Amino acid sequence: MKETANQRQSMRYRSNPTLTFQFSMFSEKYRAKGSDHSEEGLSFESSYEIKPGTIVFIRRNECIQSGLRCEDCKGCKAITFATIKWCTKVKELPAEKYRIGARYLYTQ
Repeated sequence: MKETANQRQSMRYRSNPTLTFQFSMFSEKYRAKGSDHSEEGLSFESSYEIKPGTIVFIRRNECIQSGLRCEDCKGCKAITFATIKWCTKVKELPAEKYRIGARYLYTQ
C-alpha cells in the first residue's frame, strides 16, 4: 500500500462525539461518529459514502456551547460547514461503514 504524506497543519485530537451531517441546512440529517479533529477539520465514520468535494453542514450533538467554536475542545466546532476531502470504505456488507475526512470551510 502506498503511503501518503501527512498534510496536517495542526495537532489532531482523538474524539468520538455523535455527529449529524446534512447536504443542506434543510435536508435530511445523517448520523455519524467522530474520530478526531483539529483546527482545520475532522474525520468521522458514517454508513453513507460522501464524494470528495461535497460541502456538508456538520453539527456536533454533544457540544453544549452556544457559539461556533468550543474553546474547551481544542479546535473542534459545534456547528460548521466543511468540504469532504476523502472517503474510504472501512467495512463491507452487511453494514457498510466509511471513514471520512473533512476540512472546515471557515477555520477562524
